[in-house]
Amino acid sequence: MPTPFIHFHGAVNLNDPLFDLVKPTVSAESTLIASCSMDQKTTDKSQFSLLVHQTLMEFWLGLCQGEALPLTAALDPFAIRSALGSVMILEPNDDASDFYFRLYGTRIAEVMGRDFSRTWLSAHPAAPTVVFAQQYRAAIALRRCIYSENDAAPNMSYSTRWCRLIMPMADGAGEVNRLFVGNVAVPRERTDINTVLPKS
Repeated sequence: MPTPFIHFHGAVNLNDPLFDLVKPTVSAESTLIASCSMDQKTTDKSQFSLLVHQTLMEFWLGLCQGEALPLTAALDPFAIRSALGSVMILEPNDDASDFYFRLYGTRIAEVMGRDFSRTWLSAHPAAPTVVFAQQYRAAIALRRCIYSENDAAPNMSYSTRWCRLIMPMADGAGEVNRLFVGNVAVPRERTDINTVLPKS
């Protein structure tokens, strides 16, 4: 199918299980948010055009043990220091109904105008956080990386597109206990994202 993305060039599967969990959404604070999940066996850094995502995907895949998710204990900030300003680390609560920002990258904070480290996602005022929470829960349920892009709405920014790569990390028992997210603000290049999405 045609891709709704500018900065991810991997295949988008019409039968992506993510589509049952996260629906394309429009809000006052963002244009339509497009997303897809990725099978780690067929994903590599060359499918991403942003250096931050290339760096993080190479790091994440390097920590995978077969089909097992990378261990949170193996997360090494020094190994991703060039991308660290664009990284968020989130911890789900017991039922994944909310997510705590352990880290909120400085580059993200500069664009947003605030550092949300040590806050809960539910406390954020922006409506798109509802969709982001769905994506985070889907990453846990599917045990897959999720990529999404959305243009900020005109009342927020005429020039920004957010590109997000969500990567699940697990504890020693194999349960997802952290989400490792690369969130990059890039100049907006087009606004036709809604013309290539699967019909809901």
